[in-house]
Amino acid sequence: MPAGYFVVPMKTYNGFVGLRVITKNEDETSVSKALAYLKLIRIYSLSKAAAPPQSNSVDMSNIVWDAVARFDDGFYISLARMIGEEPVQPRDAEMVGMLRTFGIDKGKEFKPDEPTRAALKAAAQEVHAWFMERLVTYGERYLA
Repeated sequence: MPAGYFVVPMKTYNGFVGLRVITKNEDETSVSKALAYLKLIRIYSLSKAAAPPQSNSVDMSNIVWDAVARFDDGFYISLARMIGEEPVQPRDAEMVGMLRTFGIDKGKEFKPDEPTRAALKAAAQEVHAWFMERLVTYGERYLA
């Protein structure tokens, strides 16, 4: 590996990195310098090292980031997008094959009909109920 690189092997095309710069104070100059420093960081495939592209970044200051998983039919829209974008890992091939039965397939637009959409919504609600029940009943309680 070239000197000065941090190598993070990935089996996917998409990556997510959360970075935070902590300044000594919050004056405008310090914050501007910190943001400029963050923009120097590049994340890219090693094959692009000769001409590194600018990294995509989103300034999340003053933005509420809702990372709660949704247990509705919107989950399947997100799942279909990821199946379409990412390579299928060998360990996931069987599951991806099962997803085809209700319209999630690589290279195809996900357009479930109303009966399928209703079934997916019901399945998401059932899974949510299962998770919530398991939250309080699974495993052994830790008592201090």
